[in-house]
Parts: sequence; structure tokens; C-alpha cells
Amino acid sequence: MPARVGLLAYPVFVLVTQLSKPSAVPAFEKAGAFSPETSRRPSSLNVPMKAMRRALRRNLLVPVGDGRFYLDRHALRRADRRNMIIMAIGLLAFLPLAWLMLQ
Repeated sequence: MPARVGLLAYPVFVLVTQLSKPSAVPAFEKAGAFSPETSRRPSSLNVPMKAMRRALRRNLLVPVGDGRFYLDRHALRRADRRNMIIMAIGLLAFLPLAWLMLQ
């Protein structure tokens, strides 16, 4: 029985780890940086550089050129939609396995 619980806990651990990664998006959303006119510097929002690099790689942030950035709303919407689809597929794939393990 403990092995079954461990098998169920592993996907939950992976999900929590993925969701707990630092993200630059909430800070820019809270600041309302959605256009070049409202763009902000990461240092003014206390955003870690690791989070900035990740958001830039995913094309969620658009550089203005003088060290300021703003969020691309369309890219953010696509990324959110993609993440929801991946989590839904993962959940749908996991449910039959969990059901079989608990039988």
C-alpha cells in the first residue's frame, strides 16, 4: 500500500514543483505593464533575473530597449491556454492510472 501512495504522490510533487517556479508575469500584471508606455524595469518590480530570462525565452515579455519591458497579452493568453491544456491532458491520463492502482 505505501508504494501505491508514493506512486500517486509523485505526479502531485511534479505539479507543485512546476507551479512554484518563479515567474515575472504576476509582477508585470500587477504593475499594469501592457504597452510600451506603461513598461517597467524588472529592478523596480523586484523580479529575479531567472524569472525574467524564462519569460523572455517564452516571448511573454517585450523589451522596449532602455531596460524596460512589458507583457504581450496575446502571448500570455496563448501560454495560459497551452498550460491549461497540458494540465488537463495530464490529469486525464493520470486518472485511469490512479483508479487502477487503487483497485
